[in-house]
Amino acid sequence: AWLAPLPGGTENLLCRELRLPGDPVAAALRLLRGRVARRDVGMLGGRFFVVMAGVGFDGEVVARVTPAWKRAVGGVAAHLGHTLWSLALLRPRMFAVSWLRRTSRNIHQVVFSIGPRYGGGLLLSPGADPADGRLDVALLPWRGRVGRLAQFVSLLGRGMRTPFEPVRARVRSARVRGATPLAAQVDGEPFLVTNPGVSVRPGALWVLQGAGG
Repeated sequence: AWLAPLPGGTENLLCRELRLPGDPVAAALRLLRGRVARRDVGMLGGRFFVVMAGVGFDGEVVARVTPAWKRAVGGVAAHLGHTLWSLALLRPRMFAVSWLRRTSRNIHQVVFSIGPRYGGGLLLSPGADPADGRLDVALLPWRGRVGRLAQFVSLLGRGMRTPFEPVRARVRSARVRGATPLAAQVDGEPFLVTNPGVSVRPGALWVLQGAGG
């Protein structure tokens, strides 16, 4: 597929990764001087994603942040507020993530990334290369509510090393398995999924990016 993206969402993560400004007209003008590059495409539970996809906690948060709430308080503030509320009150749903011959259990959030950006200013997978044919995985095991809050704070720390760092991997495919349907999101679009497979299609997207990108 071919894509020339214009910003129009809450955080415009893809446009930011492609060095495009937040104004659609300015972005269009920069695309006229841009260049074409290849980018990987991921798939989770039969749905494509071009930036990141998550299962578990972040899927639950995204599902609760309605468009009306975004308009009322702002997109980033809405997600942050629901994240803190969910940390305090939501009962976590545990699941397992398997890749190659390894399985991580007692996971309550996993994010599969094409690029480094996640949202709210977080670089959840700072080493992710969108054209390396792999997904960067960040797994967050459940360590109690205090430990979950520490995990969140460590992610905000931008490189701050703590005992609560995510478990990281780089994979071509994986499988998520839970006892019940799990909340998920692909590029910020929430849905429910049961035992989804995750995979990557290397270089499947031709994308026009800003000059110098």
